[in-house]
Amino acid sequence: MTTAKFRCRGIFRPMRSTNSIKRLARFAETSFASLCAAAGVLCNESQEDENGWDYLVEFPADVAVGPVDTHPPAKQAFVQVKSTRTTRPSCTIKLSNTLKAAQSRDPWFIVLMVETGAKPKIYAVHIWKSLIEKSLKAVRQATIENKQLHQRRITINFEDSDLHTDDLIDWMRNGIASVTPEYSDAKKRIYETVGYADGYGTGKLTFVVDDANQIFDEFLGLGSGIPVSRFTYTPARFGLSDNRPQIDVTEGRVEITPTAAGDCELRMRGSQSNLSISLPGKIYTLGMPWLPFEEQRFRVSATGFEIVWVNNGDSNFTARLDFTARVSLSGIARFASVITWLGQGPVDVQVWVKGHRMVGGVLNADPGDRRYDWRKVLDIIDTLKALNPNTDTPELCVSVADIDAAARDLYLMHEVASAPSVQLEFLPLPDVSSDFDSVLYYSGAEVGNLTAYALVERKVRGATDAGDGRRQIYFDKPIVRESWIVADATDAQRTLMNGDYQYHLSQMQGGCRVLELGDIAVFVRSLQKLDSTE
Repeated sequence: MTTAKFRCRGIFRPMRSTNSIKRLARFAETSFASLCAAAGVLCNESQEDENGWDYLVEFPADVAVGPVDTHPPAKQAFVQVKSTRTTRPSCTIKLSNTLKAAQSRDPWFIVLMVETGAKPKIYAVHIWKSLIEKSLKAVRQATIENKQLHQRRITINFEDSDLHTDDLIDWMRNGIASVTPEYSDAKKRIYETVGYADGYGTGKLTFVVDDANQIFDEFLGLGSGIPVSRFTYTPARFGLSDNRPQIDVTEGRVEITPTAAGDCELRMRGSQSNLSISLPGKIYTLGMPWLPFEEQRFRVSATGFEIVWVNNGDSNFTARLDFTARVSLSGIARFASVITWLGQGPVDVQVWVKGHRMVGGVLNADPGDRRYDWRKVLDIIDTLKALNPNTDTPELCVSVADIDAAARDLYLMHEVASAPSVQLEFLPLPDVSSDFDSVLYYSGAEVGNLTAYALVERKVRGATDAGDGRRQIYFDKPIVRESWIVADATDAQRTLMNGDYQYHLSQMQGGCRVLELGDIAVFVRSLQKLDSTE
């Protein structure tokens, strides 16, 4: 035997097989079809290369109960099969195909087969939100650049989590089933909403105004529209604007309806009042951060009141109420209180947000329209609210014009139902006793669609002769025996006024001497007639 020694330089490496799949693309497609057959799903091959998909996969129908005609349709999905020999699993797709996939309401998948030796690896991705968003953004960029979509591609990179060599078909089926409640609706929402986080486009307005305050008022929601010399609107998506405006007009008028920046609380207190008014409001801002600090302003809006607070101190306060509109009794009371306070001196004003005072100041203003005696309006509102002590019922509404029309009856009701004392002077009838222990009467008033009623008893506090045979009787504080205020009263409810009066009168007559006045308004008008004849 002959032996020999030799030296080996370098590192020994095993020989690598040179056998590779010759037609990898076709192998990938037929392998996918075989996987479908093994899983029991139908795999329909595309006959046209322009479709953007290689296979239409039809899954068996899910088990369902009930009549067959009510069962949901079987699921299906479009699949594009790609292949590669590179170590980095990725592929490119034409934008025309990804657009078709994004627009379709059916599921779409990209399957990538990677040749890695004896057994290829299979990766797959579901064309869902992230890929739809990526595709549509690339499509929009190509459109802006006037490029043909079939000439542009996007790259899809696959991660380890996308490896589905052993569970591809089941993974596809489960991915479709995981989208609830309805796959097509969910995909439609994604297609129609992604890319609009920053808005749907850009509008440019050129205003024609003499004063910048007109623009500020309009953006705060206080204007009535301002003329524009040009308006353009250019759609945008993913922050990418179209090449040219969709709308381009050279004249018109713009009216702006702002959205409130948040909620607030408006507090006001008169200089001679121990009570304050608090009401909910909204805050509106200009949305013009480029303005100098001293020009920045915001609006506080509450029912009946508007404040524009300007940092330079030149703020505006407006108290406005539509006198023909029916609003709550409390709303009218708040408005009347502030107008009354303004006639008495400065009014403290504060704006609170989330439990903290945001700004505060002192309001000095002319109360304006003096046609109404707002102090009397307050008295009337207080009396009407007192007639309905049930705070659980919705607050009734009336207009200032309604109150004005019924002012005589309403203020009479206030006086006879609320005054701490009443004095009655009269000429006694011959042979009729004028000594009484109590007086009983009722007062009613119609205001708008509301009917108010109060049945009042007063005890006699004292009596004197007034001379000329006349007698004066002094009655004590009111005792309200019955009261109510209702909307759209029926005739039956109005009949209750005298019915309640007669019932309480019968209860009182057994134990005391009662002065029976009945409807106090009728009694007062009869006295006025006597005075006019004298």
